[in-house]
Formats: sequence, structure tokens, C-alpha cells
Amino acid sequence: MMHDLHEFLSPVNFASLDNNKRYNDSQIAGFIKVYEEKIPDLEGVNIVIVGINEFRGDGFIAEENAADAVRKQLYQLYYWHKDVTIADLGNIRCGASLADSYAAVRWSETCCN
Repeated sequence: MMHDLHEFLSPVNFASLDNNKRYNDSQIAGFIKVYEEKIPDLEGVNIVIVGINEFRGDGFIAEENAADAVRKQLYQLYYWHKDVTIADLGNIRCGASLADSYAAVRWSETCCN
């Protein structure tokens, strides 16, 4: 059964990551292919980032927006390796149950390889 990536992923809210400041031209944010409205073409991409905010079953309470907190810091880093292409597919949507979320994670691992 083929699924559409949009069923499993929430797009990145890029504007909220930089607090309305502009990233400069040498930061990763300027080079990364980001799923905001349309899932980017993954042809030739070396690294794919997918966040998950699922914290049920981890044994401790995690921050609900942990994936975006990591993303906010990552996008600020300087982009030294211009030959490495990075894509950010947003966050895996939390399922109705923990098992649903795990299934979506397993599915995303296979679709992005």
C-alpha cells in the first residue's frame, strides 16, 4: 500500500525558527531544502532530517516541541561543506496511539533511503 508523505509529516514553520530575524547567507538555513508547503525533491540529497515530537513511552516528560528546538539551533550553524546536500522533511505526525507513531517512524525510515 503506497502512502503519501503528507499523511505522515507536518511541514516546518520556518518563520518561527528565526524569531523574525534573517539567517545570514553562510548559515545552514540558507542552503537546506525545507518542507514548508511542498515536500522537496530528495534526488541527490545526502542527509534527510525528520523530527518527531512523540514522547509517550519514553519514561520521562519531554518538551513537546523538542524537534523544532533542535532545528532552531541546527539552522544557525555555519554551512562549511557545500558538497553535502541537506533536506528537512518536518516532523512525523504523532499517531492516535504510540504504536501508530512507531509505525510512521518505521515507514519514514524506509521511504527516505
